[in-house]
Amino acid sequence: MKSGIYTGIALEEKVVEFAVARADERGVVLERLPVRPAGDNSPGVAAAERSALRGEVAVGIPAVQALIRLAVFPARDPAELDAMARLDAENYAPLPMDQLQIGVEEAAVLEGATLVWVALTPRTRVEDIGEAFRKAGAPPARLDLNLLGWWELWRDAATAEGPKSGRHLAVRCTAGGADLMALDHGRPLLAAGVRAAGPRELAAEIAERLAALAWEHGVKPIERAEVWRRAADADGWPEGALREALREVTGAAPVEFRRLEEGAIADGLARRAARGAGLNLAPESWRAERADRRRRRSRILAVAAIALVWALGVGGFYGALRLQRARTEAEKARAESLRGPAEAVLELRERLRAFEGYVSRTHSALEALREITERLPAGVELNSFAYRKHATVALRGAAARPEAVYDFLQALEQSPFFTKIESGEVRSRGGGGKSEFTVTAHLPGREGAKP
Repeated sequence: MKSGIYTGIALEEKVVEFAVARADERGVVLERLPVRPAGDNSPGVAAAERSALRGEVAVGIPAVQALIRLAVFPARDPAELDAMARLDAENYAPLPMDQLQIGVEEAAVLEGATLVWVALTPRTRVEDIGEAFRKAGAPPARLDLNLLGWWELWRDAATAEGPKSGRHLAVRCTAGGADLMALDHGRPLLAAGVRAAGPRELAAEIAERLAALAWEHGVKPIERAEVWRRAADADGWPEGALREALREVTGAAPVEFRRLEEGAIADGLARRAARGAGLNLAPESWRAERADRRRRRSRILAVAAIALVWALGVGGFYGALRLQRARTEAEKARAESLRGPAEAVLELRERLRAFEGYVSRTHSALEALREITERLPAGVELNSFAYRKHATVALRGAAARPEAVYDFLQALEQSPFFTKIESGEVRSRGGGGKSEFTVTAHLPGREGAKP
C-alpha cells in the first residue's frame, strides 16, 4: 500500500461516484463524496469536480466500454506479461491495435504460469475522457475499470471462501445492464460487461457467456449465484424476476442478493490506486502531460516565491528605513530639546572649574616660583618670571658659566611639578660675560579646560 491521497471516480451509467482514500502505514481511510447525476456526459461531470479533489486520480469506465479477457501466460515479469498480452490481443481485438488502448494486470499466480487481466478499449473513448479532464487541468493518472473496482471490494473474501467445487457466478446490476464474473475456487475465469433492458435479456447474455466459458474451461455446474445492486436500481431489476431468470440460466442454483452502497465502486477504484494495481488504460502521453504541468506549476510557484521574497525584502528594507528615519528625527528632536539645558550645565561646570582653579593653590604662580627657586643652582639668576595659569611658566635668566644653565634645565626636567621643559636659546656675551638663557616650563592642564 502506497502512502498518499487517492481519488476514485466511477463513470457509471447516468451517475458519477467519488471516493477519497487516505493511505499510510496504518491502513486506508475511505471517504465517500456525494454521487452526481451525469446524464450522458459523465466525463464532463467528473472533470468539473476535479479542482476540488486531491491526490492521484483514478477514473473507472463501465465494463461494457471495454473488452475484458482473463489469459494465462508462462511468465511472471510484468514487462514480459505486457508483451505477451499485446501479442495475444492481436488475435481477438475487434479493431487494429493502434486504435485500442490496452491494460494488463496480474490476477493470480498459477503453477508455472500467471493468470492475467487484459482489457482493451477504443482510444477515442480514452481521449474523450482525457480531453474532458484536460480542460479542468490535467488528464487523470489512472484509467481503470469499474468492474475491477467492484472486484476489489470482495476479491479477498471470494479467494478465501470460494466454493470447493463448481462455479460461482457474480452479477452487478447497472442502470443499462450488468457486470458479470464467473469464478472457480474463488479465481476469476470470465469477466464482461453486458447491456440488457431487463432480467430476461440479462439471462440471455449470461447464457451466452457461460457457454463460451464451458467451451474454454470445461463444463461445470454453477453452484451459486450472487446479485449485487444499488437501492436505486431495485425498481428496474425486481428481485423476483432476477432470481427466476438466474435460476433458469444457471440450473436452479441458489441466488443470493447483496446490497451495493452508493459510491462503493469509487471506493474500490481508490483502493486499487492506493494498492498500485497494474492495469491502467491511461496513455503514456498523459503522464508526460502531468509531468510537464507539474514542472510549469513548480516554475510558477518558484517565480512567485522569489517575487514574494523580493517584495518582502524591499518592503522590509523601506519599512526599516522609514523606521530608522523616524527614530533619527525623534532623536534629533530630543537632542534639540536637551541642547539648552546641556549648554547651561556645561557653562556652569566651566565656571565652577574656573573658580576652583582660582582658589586652588596647586600649580599656582607662587608654587611654581617656589619649585623653580628650590631647583635653581648657584651662579644662576632669574631676570624674568611669566606665569600663565594651567599653561606655562616662561623664564629668562643669566649664569656665570653655561654649565650652570644646563644643570638648571636638567633639574627642571626632573621636577614632577612640570609636564614638559622646553629650553630656548643660550647665548654667551662676549668678553667673558654671562650666559643668557630662556626656558618654558609646561604646567598640567586643567581637566575639561578649553585649549
